[in-house]
Amino acid sequence: MSYNYWDGLNTVASLSSAYNGAIIAAGTIAGAVAAAYNAYYAAQAAGDNVEADRWYKEFQDCKARQGALEAEAEQYRKMLEQCPQ
Repeated sequence: MSYNYWDGLNTVASLSSAYNGAIIAAGTIAGAVAAAYNAYYAAQAAGDNVEADRWYKEFQDCKARQGALEAEAEQYRKMLEQCPQ
């Protein structure tokens, strides 16, 4: 199968879009990570352990989603490196 310039260009464009989207999503969720972290400490400082536990779980969930998005972005970056120049 021969290399088609336009197919290759479309592949690079698609991978670039996916990479950028994953980076933006990871950056966006970083705000949720910070908000959940702050809410956890505020609830803890107020002595509300039930609310603090809830926010800590939310913080952990957000951190996991952020990590997954960063890993996804890394996969797209590696695929982009494999594309012909």
